[in-house]
Amino acid sequence: SVAAVSRVFDPNSQLKPQKRQIILETDERLGYVPNKMASRLSGAPIRIGVLIYGSIAAYYNEYIEGIHAAHAKFVDYKIDLDLRLLEARKHSIEEAYAVLDHVCTGGYGGVIISGLCKRPHLERLNRLSDSNVRFIIMDTDLDGCKRDGVAMNDVTTAAKMAAQLLRCAMGDGGDVAVFAGSVDNLSQQSLLSAFRSAAEGYGNRIAALYHTENDPEMAEEAVCHMM
Repeated sequence: SVAAVSRVFDPNSQLKPQKRQIILETDERLGYVPNKMASRLSGAPIRIGVLIYGSIAAYYNEYIEGIHAAHAKFVDYKIDLDLRLLEARKHSIEEAYAVLDHVCTGGYGGVIISGLCKRPHLERLNRLSDSNVRFIIMDTDLDGCKRDGVAMNDVTTAAKMAAQLLRCAMGDGGDVAVFAGSVDNLSQQSLLSAFRSAAEGYGNRIAALYHTENDPEMAEEAVCHMM
């Protein structure tokens, strides 16, 4: 029956072993592939949260556009999207934490998080896992984070590319200044280490390092100081 076939692909279902074996053998012979998306139509809606705590609109707007495009493909399958954008200049970190607290108690199936990538954020992030909420973090990773996955650039390759481009622009030898984000950011640390190694291989030395905390005003002040 349809119900028996459906139960075979549900790991929590009860089915006689002999019947399960017959269905699985038939499945293999016919090359049957269950349509998991279609099965969503009879289930309860899944709510996916997105929290972006950002400073640079040109950066996080790319995320927002991509997330909406991805959601458009699943909206007919009872996948609801709740996207919260908090600009760091206008909202405190406590407001971002409040969003995470709401996710823990609001019946969310999972949440995507961008902008909370420093060591002090670790405890609040792990509360999601302790509340059985799956979460993905973007931009960087944190040691000890109970996240289900990470979406980030290959920082080592990016750093080597930057060093090579700089070498093409200025040739071998010479001092360079580096503008980085947060000193607490694990990805930034890896990025700087890889860039320093690659740059030194081309004879370029990091003479000045400015941590801007992804704040445009701090970056402007650093540029003025460098000049």
